[in-house]
Amino acid sequence: DVYKRQVLGARRDGLFRLFLSESFVSSAAAAGLGLVLAHLALPVFNSLWETSLDLRPGADLPLFLGLAMVVGLLSGCYPALVLSSFRPVHALRGRATRAAGAAVLRKALIVFQFSASILLFVAVGVVADQLRYLRTKDLGFDRDQVLAVRLRDEDVIRNYEGVKSEFLADPGIVAATTASSLPGFQAATLPYVPDAFDGNSILVRTLFVDHDFIPAMRVRLAAGRSFRRDHPTDIETGLIINRAAQSRFGWKEALGKTIACVNRDEPGGGQKGTVIGVIENIHVRSLHQQIEPVILRIRPAALSMMFLKVRRGHLERVRTLAEDRMKALQPRFPPETFFLDEGFDRIYANERRLGRIFKTFSLITVLVACLGLFGLAAYAAEQRTKEIGVRKVLGATTSRVLLLLTREFAGLVTLSALLAWPAGYFLMKSWLRTFAYRTSLDPAVFVLAGAAALAIAMLTVGAQAYRAAAANPVASIRYE
Repeated sequence: DVYKRQVLGARRDGLFRLFLSESFVSSAAAAGLGLVLAHLALPVFNSLWETSLDLRPGADLPLFLGLAMVVGLLSGCYPALVLSSFRPVHALRGRATRAAGAAVLRKALIVFQFSASILLFVAVGVVADQLRYLRTKDLGFDRDQVLAVRLRDEDVIRNYEGVKSEFLADPGIVAATTASSLPGFQAATLPYVPDAFDGNSILVRTLFVDHDFIPAMRVRLAAGRSFRRDHPTDIETGLIINRAAQSRFGWKEALGKTIACVNRDEPGGGQKGTVIGVIENIHVRSLHQQIEPVILRIRPAALSMMFLKVRRGHLERVRTLAEDRMKALQPRFPPETFFLDEGFDRIYANERRLGRIFKTFSLITVLVACLGLFGLAAYAAEQRTKEIGVRKVLGATTSRVLLLLTREFAGLVTLSALLAWPAGYFLMKSWLRTFAYRTSLDPAVFVLAGAAALAIAMLTVGAQAYRAAAANPVASIRYE
């Protein structure tokens, strides 16, 4: 059509304006369709990414129109310049030149799109591996089948032993304990001076617990003993530290050593406590941070969380029981209960959101890449129509022709993988460094990402290539 217009006297500037106007119309129609799709997808978007975005077409109309104009200009300039510059005499003789630069640009765009897709596939796999690692990492205490109940009323806190006894009377509850905060979350930091410590006071994470905390939460003792009710002095001076604290204090043996709390605002401030036990390291913060020194102390007034170890099959019933009991005991406060593993999931909400973002954008990127690849495959098959016919007349099989047509695209996707893998390695290695405890980069993730992209590309190209390969060779030879 372009060449006919040129033969009939159309000028180059007129053709340029024609192509550009068609591009603007297409861009405007795409912008309108995009607004409709955005309006329909926004609730799902907000739900998946936990946001509250709102679409305001009236207020944002100048932005949308400006974006449509820019896209129309960028997408229309290149084809307008190239097509309007062809010489019609060559086109009518079947010798229209095909710029090598255009072919290189098309292939470069395909490589770029699939490189982005593979990079996002790698990111999805690495994030999924890290989230799986976070869920299964041994934190030094039991977090499965544990219901956390918030204690707010002062009378309830003072009578925590009686409340525990009531819950333990239920056959669905196997253990109960209380603490000042939820393990895995922020714990209080207090200044201490350990025995024979060379230097000023040191800030140490302090978790206030009751006598049952270590056995109920299945914390492993490395040395010494747990808190015991038949040792009244445990409430005043008994201390249990973790191995990280023992190492930080420079002690080879910790049992019997003394530690002074120098915070005068704390009960017992300035009084020395004695180490009665050493536990294996527990995480009192998220896995983004290294394990820190921890001191366990008994202080009933500071207990604000109760943890109930629940038998399997009784979770929801015990949760309902706990909420009803808290409503009765703490009528001024709404009941707050959650399972411990759910609490840890909330710590890593950003990581889960990041995984969903990568999944969404990887699907979009693959879809765009496949559209471009399908168009390029159709164009390549059309340009080689006569060649395919001649090959088939000379005995080439359909599978041989199919391999011929898809081999080039397989090479492009392979090149995309070779470019995306190093970038994915360094980017995800940098992201994993934000965690003190992390999984390793699994080579299988990179291989699977490349294989998935190659399979998607071959499925996209295969249908078009098969149609060209299976065509009647006589019709192909006559093709003009």
